[in-house]
Amino acid sequence: MADLYLSLGLMILLCLAAGIAGARIALRSNPRSQLLFQLLAGLLMAVYMVFLWDRPVLTRWLPWSAALVLGNWLPVLACFFVGNCSGNCQIPRIRRSVLTFVTYGLSLYSLYSPVTGDPPLCISQQNTKTLLIQTSEETCSPASAASLLRIHGIHASEGEMARLCLTRGGTHWLGVFRGLKLKVAGTGWDVVAEEFELTRDFQKARLTPGVLSIAFSARSGSPLVASGFSTQQGHSVVLLGNTASGELRVFDPSPEFGFETWNREFLKQVESAVLFRLVPKTPLVLQQSEVPSVTAESNGVHIYKICSAAEWRDALKNGVYSGSQADREDGFIHFSAIHQVHETARKHFSGKPDLVLIKVLARDLGNALRWEPSRGGDLFPHLYGTFPTEKAVSVFPVVTRPDGEVVIPCDSPELQ
Repeated sequence: MADLYLSLGLMILLCLAAGIAGARIALRSNPRSQLLFQLLAGLLMAVYMVFLWDRPVLTRWLPWSAALVLGNWLPVLACFFVGNCSGNCQIPRIRRSVLTFVTYGLSLYSLYSPVTGDPPLCISQQNTKTLLIQTSEETCSPASAASLLRIHGIHASEGEMARLCLTRGGTHWLGVFRGLKLKVAGTGWDVVAEEFELTRDFQKARLTPGVLSIAFSARSGSPLVASGFSTQQGHSVVLLGNTASGELRVFDPSPEFGFETWNREFLKQVESAVLFRLVPKTPLVLQQSEVPSVTAESNGVHIYKICSAAEWRDALKNGVYSGSQADREDGFIHFSAIHQVHETARKHFSGKPDLVLIKVLARDLGNALRWEPSRGGDLFPHLYGTFPTEKAVSVFPVVTRPDGEVVIPCDSPELQ
């Protein structure tokens, strides 16, 4: 909380300075100039409310964990306005005093309110899971944020993120930004928050994993199609990617839902959305010899291998899996993280029957496992060697439909 208290102190000083500056300008100005400065302050407040208030663009200008406090400029502008009014001798002293007292009180409350209260109580979950469910009604955002961090190999829990994201009766999207910024500090990742364009063509765009914080429109009427939310309600999910047909693949942390596919009809009911993604701090342009081994921290996630059932049966006889023919030609065994499995299946296994999905704990594969940039610049787990079949945590059958589509058993809770 040190970042918030330091920022709170800075903003209080700015409010005092703005009030004093407004008062001094008023004392040195004629009534017409005073009115001009008051109109200017009002115009700046209007511009801020229309173009910056509660908009992700703030995080580009204030890319720090305390953006929730530092991005609240209304108190500073309001104190300047009131300071200018307080220096106007044409206004009765009692009115100026009341206006000044009320404005400073509201400004202090506006700045301090994010740090008040306590986070909800969360139930501890299995550390081996990558995607977490929410264990309280208020923690969809912390659970989604923790899942995104785990996808990128950074351990996090729902309770920890509820504390870092300042979750109280809910979680403001700037709170999610704060929690993610604090967790990626000291890693090779940074956080990007952006307005999510729901009208874009998801067939052409390739979406990488993120946390999608959404607000539903009051125009949507009855309970929403897939998830049963009431109108004018916010919710957060893990965006896993998009399908070839332009639908969104998400993981809803609500215990009743889990993996879902959102189509255009569902997205029409969303009024606004903010997408949080983790991006490398430096461009991933690495030579083979420069690619580091996966760290012990990122080894704590599960990775997945799709192969033919015949290959896996042969591996079970020998006790060792040596990879497919394509793996041997490339010199390593191709694995996928959980958010990459669907696209891997579509791109490389469409129309192929008799497949299985093998789930492995990354740390069990040792230093031979490397995370390397591949499809779309995303990091993929590559194993330079073989692995004992006993290292497989689970093996799932994969269904190939008559049209060639490969169906990953995403509804299985064991897949996470």
